Amino acid sequence: VVLATVESTLGPTAALIREEAAGRPAEVRTLLVEGAWDRFRAGDTEGCVRAVADVADTVTDADAIVPAQASMAPAQQLTTATVPVLSSPRPGLAAAAAEVVARGAARGGGRRRAVAHPVPPRPATG
Repeated sequence: VVLATVESTLGPTAALIREEAAGRPAEVRTLLVEGAWDRFRAGDTEGCVRAVADVADTVTDADAIVPAQASMAPAQQLTTATVPVLSSPRPGLAAAAAEVVARGAARGGGRRRAVAHPVPPRPATG
């Protein structure tokens, strides 16, 4: 089950899960957490995350719950769902970091020197 606070993220996340299933059967259902995005936009991130966790708690007939947005990750800590909640920011960043390290090692490893690129001066205004 894919959870989202914004409808536009449901389709891409569901498509990514189907792609990662790589030909294995995968039924993906989506749930929009009504009102959560309005809370987030109003600065009530805690209320938004609580709303996501509350909806996650209602899911009982799935193999996993996938929040569609990184901003929903804290709901994983609040939910009492018996279905695993798979939040992507931490594992995604870990995978990206591992890839950078692996590519660096494949290219001879070692530390790279930072190269300063000059910033052109801004034109005077006024």
